[in-house]
Amino acid sequence: MEKYFSTIIRSKSMLQYFCLYLFLICHDASIYRENTIFIRIGIILFCSTIIIFQRKISSQFLIFVIIMSAYLIGRTEFQLWLNYIECILITHVVLNIDKKNFCNRFLKITFVLAIISLFFYSIGLFKPNILLSIFNQTNNVEWSYYGEPYFLRGRFLYTVRQMELERNNSIFTEPGLFQMILIDALFILLFMRNSLENFSNKKISFYTLILFITVITTGSTTGYLALIMLFTIYIINNRKIRYLAKNKKEIKRMFKYIIFLALIGVLFLGIDLLVLKQKSIIYTFFIRKIMEMFSNGTSGHARTSMIAICSKIAVENFWGAGEDYVSAILRLLDDGANGGILIHSFASIGIFPVLLILLFYFKRILIKYVPLLNALLIIGIYLNTSLAQSRLLYPSLLIIPIIYSNYCKYNSHQILIK
Repeated sequence: MEKYFSTIIRSKSMLQYFCLYLFLICHDASIYRENTIFIRIGIILFCSTIIIFQRKISSQFLIFVIIMSAYLIGRTEFQLWLNYIECILITHVVLNIDKKNFCNRFLKITFVLAIISLFFYSIGLFKPNILLSIFNQTNNVEWSYYGEPYFLRGRFLYTVRQMELERNNSIFTEPGLFQMILIDALFILLFMRNSLENFSNKKISFYTLILFITVITTGSTTGYLALIMLFTIYIINNRKIRYLAKNKKEIKRMFKYIIFLALIGVLFLGIDLLVLKQKSIIYTFFIRKIMEMFSNGTSGHARTSMIAICSKIAVENFWGAGEDYVSAILRLLDDGANGGILIHSFASIGIFPVLLILLFYFKRILIKYVPLLNALLIIGIYLNTSLAQSRLLYPSLLIIPIIYSNYCKYNSHQILIK
């Protein structure tokens, strides 16, 4: 009997790790980009098989999937329709295989991914020719706001964006996609640490430091804003910090410590800027990002253009104008417009339908068990990401409201029992 149960536990562990890999590559990994339709259909069939086999599906979830599929199939491209179904199913399956151990396993696989990415990122910074020689060219993707094709190298361990070696995107095609995974992991470490097994305070601090550094290396403005939101709410919620705030001596000591660290940081960034100039950290990750917001032919301009055009279409077509119409208008007014998918979806699918789709997931955190600030943080992270990226649904954005609402419910019930 013991052997039987140990076999089940091992198989659940292996299955969840495999599904976590599928969960990750759904965020437009390099291997995913090369075989998008094949992988999407494969993931949908695989997840459907798991759901049927395990019989872990609620009638509410089934009705939601059927109604959403029926509504979207005539208003979006087939690829986009597959993407919605794929994201919803993989999120449902990866969590329900083993809810108890999901956070532990997700953190472990994300941490390994971060360490590997930092290793290859460091090689790219100091010895770019060596990095390019390690990975073979896999495919090429043309981004209209760059004006010419650029090449991706590598699939499984790391993906090199040939024109941006100074940005860390791990196995993904863009750094902004990698930061979503990292932000999820940081959220679990900061706000759900009681759900983690065999994670000491030192281990949590070490994981947090490594993941924080990794987010910085992505050079993603979206990631930086998410970091600011995460740590601001964490500091506000932290009881020890609130206690120190009442102690004047501790405040003075902490204030001196913060000033000292800030001065070291400013000195380091200043020297870095003077020596490396346009290759420096502060120029690459901050100055250039601000300049992009106002320059033609950049990702920042592409996103602001998308938001401006689609906002007007959405207001005039409350129930959606359809993907074909929106795409035609974008090609006419600004063929380089990109990102801003939330506003794009308002324009193509409709404001009310999109809000209903999002409400199905985010209603979970709008309950009495979930602290209001933390609920606003989760919504803020979603809005921050969806205004920058090119998909309405990503598994990493759907999973946090589910696991955090479950975590808060469990904690509240434990308190009531005591």
